[in-house]
Amino acid sequence: MKLAAPVLALGMLLAVAGGTAPAYAKDAREIDEGVTARLEGGRRIVVDVLPERGEGYLALATRMCGTKSAAGALREANGGRRLLVGVPVRVPWNLLRKEYRFLALRTLFPRDRPDPRGWIHHSAGATLPVVDVGLWQIALWFTGSGENWTAIAAANDLTEPIPPRDRPIVIPNELLRPLFRYQETGADGLLTYAEDDEGPVAIYRLRRGEALYSAVVLRFTDAIEGNGNGVVRSAVEMISERSGIRNVRDIPVGFPVKIPLDLLATRFLPHNHPRRVLAAIGRSEMATIELPRQPKTLDGVHVLLDSGHGGEDPGAMLHGAWESDYTYDVACRVRRLLERETGATVHLIVHDTESGCRISDKESLVRNRKEVITSTPPFRIDSRSRTTAAVHMRWMVANRLFDRLTRREKVPPEKLVFLSLHADSLHRSVRGAMVYVPGARYRRASFSVRKRTFGRYEEYPPQGVRFTRRERLRDEKISTRLGEQILEGFRRQKLLVHKDRPLRTHIVRKLRRRRPPSRFVPVVLAANKVPAKALVELVNLNNRQDARTLRDPRARERMARAIVDSLKAFYSGG
Repeated sequence: MKLAAPVLALGMLLAVAGGTAPAYAKDAREIDEGVTARLEGGRRIVVDVLPERGEGYLALATRMCGTKSAAGALREANGGRRLLVGVPVRVPWNLLRKEYRFLALRTLFPRDRPDPRGWIHHSAGATLPVVDVGLWQIALWFTGSGENWTAIAAANDLTEPIPPRDRPIVIPNELLRPLFRYQETGADGLLTYAEDDEGPVAIYRLRRGEALYSAVVLRFTDAIEGNGNGVVRSAVEMISERSGIRNVRDIPVGFPVKIPLDLLATRFLPHNHPRRVLAAIGRSEMATIELPRQPKTLDGVHVLLDSGHGGEDPGAMLHGAWESDYTYDVACRVRRLLERETGATVHLIVHDTESGCRISDKESLVRNRKEVITSTPPFRIDSRSRTTAAVHMRWMVANRLFDRLTRREKVPPEKLVFLSLHADSLHRSVRGAMVYVPGARYRRASFSVRKRTFGRYEEYPPQGVRFTRRERLRDEKISTRLGEQILEGFRRQKLLVHKDRPLRTHIVRKLRRRRPPSRFVPVVLAANKVPAKALVELVNLNNRQDARTLRDPRARERMARAIVDSLKAFYSGG
């Protein structure tokens, strides 16, 4: 099985300090954000990393070496100089954590692959010039000890320590470091991994009564959207073509369905797929982040509450319900419960200028098109074409509130929480609530908007917003805990929750053949400064039963109760 290339581009690192390219940009390949690998002298791998704002040797050693105890050796390897943002730091191979060693080798030698016999190494397939790489060096890279070169020579019938450059070298499984070992079956036992003429795939054998949509696409991939661009449909077409399926409604029991690895959700990938290795690095870093102590009650907490769409933009409209007014009604119910039962202050990001925050106990709500975003001056959503601008306006309003509350009023950041309420339009077979939190791996480091569009609003940030890697990991960690509480609140209220991974860190909106899927965090979360934040999809309007649920005022009250109770549990540590 040959692994797919890393999801990150294998190209030059373009992050620069002072507008000039770092010295290694011409001969380096990016293996992670701000981390590159190069071949020094054509055979010695060097890894460089760009320190972030506020990062010292202890933090950098924890990130790159997996332990802060390596800080002294890392400092010594760089001449004892202090760290500067944008100035690369050299990380010696012997200090590098095992995941970055693996990623460096995968990036520099993309033709390498695991095999039932062991790891197949192709020096001729290097992305940078290679000079006389010997078996000792190969043994050191892949087994951890250069002394294993004699065993590798014997396995390949070689008598010389420097093999022919164009000859693939097999490193036997029993010698390999764990990350390089071949994996045939997924940990859950549902998938097996193989390779066809187009590359690596996961194979699932359909069981009686299962359909390609629900049993494969919705379970194993991140494709979930069914309307508009039809991501689920695109995934079904790609899998059907790869598997030789002519009729998706007539697939025999036991048929081997081939799923390209690029489509798989991270948890279903082989243990040494680069995307899964990067995720492991993120989890390891996240575990080192200590969050501030949470307040035990909602007293003094500020809830920034957003509802989707509004004004002339109704959002999703299906089965007699639409997104804007129905989610706004739930938001108003949340505010009423919070103000009655807690000491929290609620800030509505969207406001109905005609009815205020009046709650309706009717099934059929009236579209009054009077909602505005509470910016200064108010942002009027006067057409669907302004939806993108309205989404950006939401995070700008949230950030302005965050800055005012934390800087001017000295409210601790942990006493702020942001919630955005929506009703999705997914594949019609999907039911129940879902929660999105900002996955650090899929979230950009900076955001800016056009002055021409937003310059007249007080919330416009002329310098944009930036987030360090550690800030993004912190936000994912705390927001995940918030998201878990929200889903548990829905379950306690006997409201349906999506059965396949209802808590997600990103969305897939575009599938293209022979290119990795487009994965991203909704910008209302991604550009948002509030550490604890979540986007809640209350229901799937494309499902008739879910749409009926949202139209029911008693169900909307239970949704509001679920959210309020989840906030209480989040702040009580429950």
